Amino acid sequence: GAAADLMITTQSSEKIYRAVGQPSAIAVSLRAGPGARLHWLPQDAILFSGARLTRRIDAEMAADAELVVAEAAVFGRLAMGEVLGTGLLADRWRIRRGGRLDHADDLRLEGDMSALLDRPALGGGARAAATLLVMAPDAEQRLDRAREQMLEDGVRAGASAWEGRLAVRLLAADPEPLRRVLGRLVAVLTDRTVPRFW
Repeated sequence: GAAADLMITTQSSEKIYRAVGQPSAIAVSLRAGPGARLHWLPQDAILFSGARLTRRIDAEMAADAELVVAEAAVFGRLAMGEVLGTGLLADRWRIRRGGRLDHADDLRLEGDMSALLDRPALGGGARAAATLLVMAPDAEQRLDRAREQMLEDGVRAGASAWEGRLAVRLLAADPEPLRRVLGRLVAVLTDRTVPRFW
């Protein structure tokens, strides 16, 4: 509602197991009223070998609201030495601000997941990835603060800001440094304490 201030997280990582038939599906619907702050900050999704996941985020926000969305994925049980085989990750984000479509983002990885992630143009050997999006009237003014938090050995990161949004992408071969960077970004960009479950 108007002037609400809400952070939503999950108590643990989402575990996506091998799919025998149809892909697992996650659908998230978010609404932020005038002057509201809504932060969707779940822990990462861990895709097991053979996992097939479609994830959709639909959000509607007032023109002066603040929406922060973060999603991360870990490809395989890395601590167990698991190598991903065939799988699917299809991510679709649609965000409407002030009644019009203002941000759309699609990702689709399908097939031999390890081979795809090893391709230089896709993952360059990454086994963890995250996207953080800030939609707010002052989002562009947060770009320098974001870039200061992105420096970490083992993490490739990029950030851009334009027209009331800030987008950050993270890739890493190991999920732990990626989680550290994402935690710092959340704390600095939202002026909140990182969720304790993280």
